[in-house]
Amino acid sequence: MRLLEVRNITKSFEGLVAVSNFSFSLTEGEIVGIIGPNGAGKTTIINMISGFCKPDGGCVIFKDKDITGWAPHLICKEGLARTFQICRPFPKLTVREHVLIGICPWSTNLKEAKKKADNILEITGLKEKRDVIGQNLSTPDRKLVEVARALATRPRVLLLDEPAAGLNATEVAGFLQFIERVAKEMKMSIVIVEHVLQVIMKLCQRVIVINFGEKLAEGTPIEIANNAEVISAYLGSEYDNNAS
Repeated sequence: MRLLEVRNITKSFEGLVAVSNFSFSLTEGEIVGIIGPNGAGKTTIINMISGFCKPDGGCVIFKDKDITGWAPHLICKEGLARTFQICRPFPKLTVREHVLIGICPWSTNLKEAKKKADNILEITGLKEKRDVIGQNLSTPDRKLVEVARALATRPRVLLLDEPAAGLNATEVAGFLQFIERVAKEMKMSIVIVEHVLQVIMKLCQRVIVINFGEKLAEGTPIEIANNAEVISAYLGSEYDNNAS
C-alpha cells in the first residue's frame, strides 16, 4: 500500500532554487533514504512534507489526502511525524514529560497517557532515564528522546532528519539497532535523511540521491553505491577506491 506520494515539489528562497520537481513515493513498511551533499535540499524536502514550509509547486499526498501546505500539527495528527537535525529538548522537562507532549493531543486521560509514555520509553531504551531533565541529557539520549516524542504521536510515517549526526561509531551502531527494532515493532514506514552512509546502507531498502535540489539517482543501496554518477557527484573517489 502506498502511504506517501510526493509529486514534483519545488521550493525557492529569494530566487535560489532549493528543490526542483522532486518526486518519490513510500509504501507501507518501507524504509527509504535520501542522501546528497550539504545544501542539496534534503531538509527542505522534509520541511515541505511535514508542513514547515509550503512548496511553490507540486503536492504531497498522504493516505490519499492532499496535505500540501497543511499546518505541521495537522499533518502530525494525520499520522506523519518528524524529528529534527538539531535536537533542542526542553531544558527543565523530564524525558517522560517530553514523550507525554506527543501523547496528550490524542489521549485526555493522564494516567493512561503516562502508561503509554512508559511503554514508549521501554521500546526506546529510555525507561531508566525517564526522570532526567532535558539539559542533562547526552547527545545520543537527546536523539532518542527526539524519536520517542515523535513515536508518541502514533505515526504511520516517520521522517528522520540526520539522526546519526554527532554520534560516534559505537553510538551509530546502537542507533541502527534501535531504528530497526522500532520499525519492526511499531510497523511504520520511515524516510531518513542522512550523511552517515553506514546508516543508509544498513537500514534502507531504497535510496534516493539529490544534487542541487534535483533527483540524481534512485535504487537499492548496492545500486547507488556502484553508480558512477553518484560517486562522482557525492561519494567521491575515495569511497570508490575503498568500495573496490
